[in-house]
Amino acid sequence: MGEGMESMEGGELLTKGVDTYYVDFQKLLSFLSAQEFSGYLSLRFDKEEEYKVLFMDGKPIMTVSERGKEGGVAKELIERVSSENGKMDIFKLDQEEIIESLLPFIEELKAPIELETRYLKVKEFLKDLTEKKYNGFLYFLSKDGRGLIFFSEGDVLAAVYSNKEREWGETALSRAENAEKFKLVKFEEITLSLIHISEPTRPLYISYAVFCLK
Repeated sequence: MGEGMESMEGGELLTKGVDTYYVDFQKLLSFLSAQEFSGYLSLRFDKEEEYKVLFMDGKPIMTVSERGKEGGVAKELIERVSSENGKMDIFKLDQEEIIESLLPFIEELKAPIELETRYLKVKEFLKDLTEKKYNGFLYFLSKDGRGLIFFSEGDVLAAVYSNKEREWGETALSRAENAEKFKLVKFEEITLSLIHISEPTRPLYISYAVFCLK
């Protein structure tokens, strides 16, 4: 199994061993979106092929498989769920833990877009990311610390700022306005092999009946 597949492990097991023959995948995705689900789906097919789909706040970030990674839900996976027998497990994760675990990795990543802010209209730049429905992460560096903001279709789903202590949400977002450097990392540029999944804390209850819809 590939490095990225092995690293996406852990979390609270919500549902185990569901036969994909009984899964209406589109209804499942709609349900997870409505529940603002953070976690991942693990789907296994013949020959031990496995796909893992990572979600945050109900939005599918990317699909990881032996063949690589793809933003959102891979089209190939949707086709396989509807045409092949397989097994599916669902794991819940805490979104803040996902973001925090990405912080040191993205710091080292060489991104195609890196900006010094000394000549940048920072507020206008951040507003533009929202208006252009940016999908990905904004890493920022300031004199006192570093931060990471997660965007999905321009919406801010989570933000963390790290100094001596962790700051979250609006406090972390405000730190970006005084950043010295920005780094933009789209989902497809992220290698999941360096993500460490830690145990989640936010409760989510999913009925088994949802996964028995034809």
